[in-house]
Amino acid sequence: MEDPPSALETIIPSSREIIRGSFLKRGIPDAAIPILIDSISKATFKQYAGTYKKWWLFCQRNKVDIYQANVGNIIAFLNDLFLNKASYTTLNTHRSALSLILNYSNGDEILIKRFLKGVYRAKQCFPKYKTTWDPQPVLEYLKKLYPLNTLSLEMLTKKLASLLLLATGQRLQTISKIKIQNIHGIESSKIKIFITEILKTSSYNRQQPVLEFNYFTECPELCVANTLKAYLLRTSSLRKDTDEYLMLTFKKPHHIASSQTIGRWIKNILKISGIDTNKYHSHNTRHATTSAAFRKGIGIDQIKDTIGWSQSSQVFQKFYNRPLEGNKLNFVELIQGNN
Repeated sequence: MEDPPSALETIIPSSREIIRGSFLKRGIPDAAIPILIDSISKATFKQYAGTYKKWWLFCQRNKVDIYQANVGNIIAFLNDLFLNKASYTTLNTHRSALSLILNYSNGDEILIKRFLKGVYRAKQCFPKYKTTWDPQPVLEYLKKLYPLNTLSLEMLTKKLASLLLLATGQRLQTISKIKIQNIHGIESSKIKIFITEILKTSSYNRQQPVLEFNYFTECPELCVANTLKAYLLRTSSLRKDTDEYLMLTFKKPHHIASSQTIGRWIKNILKISGIDTNKYHSHNTRHATTSAAFRKGIGIDQIKDTIGWSQSSQVFQKFYNRPLEGNKLNFVELIQGNN
């Protein structure tokens, strides 16, 4: 039976404190550390917190300085996690977190990567999604949510969120960051929405997304611009002066909707539309829309431009372009059909 953890083991610094300590150890001036800290997103701090807790306890048990560990200590740590069923992807996250606080050589980095290569071969990791869902049933369902003035606030909200994702191929985070003050052209022929907040994909010298919507007169049931206009009108009396973001929760008390909340709305729409939500989730919308556009003959360059990927990016080809489920060719039928 293992001894209970000592008091020292239970007082674990936060990920922010551990990262700050690593900068001090490397001689970074105190005044410059806040700028370095600001380069790390809240999501990264949260993601790395689990690693640093495990690393802290490992180092306490093995009497190792958390900032001065050698490559043997690092591989022993990763190996312990591997033996405890950690996946290849999880171990890669741990490696990334440790690289932020440890100053090891290129040779050490090569050994760590070789260990992870061995993990991959022992526990092969394949793309989670080999196929994607067809957006057409979802669009057919959204068509039925019309006229807009007859919809409940819940269904109008879910319809707008779904159309914004399907029309733009953007992430849930992007939709959650739309500010009312950045919506222009409501009364003109084209609505433009400027995304001004830092996103997961934001970086130096990369333009922020600009979402554009013409009024879709050929199919008003699926018109994003009209749905957006109706939503703004419906929610105007529900908003507080401090509510600067577009998407509100539809239940009282109404407040700003997070990306997680919007994701649950999208999942509900997918389920009602007949999509298997045990297999596909709201974040698969980008896979579905971009793959559908490609199947319709839209060029890769145009897809990249719409999403905001650089022209040299291979992200679409590697991670997003997926065939429809059950859409494989039967070569026997194909050959016989041509005879």
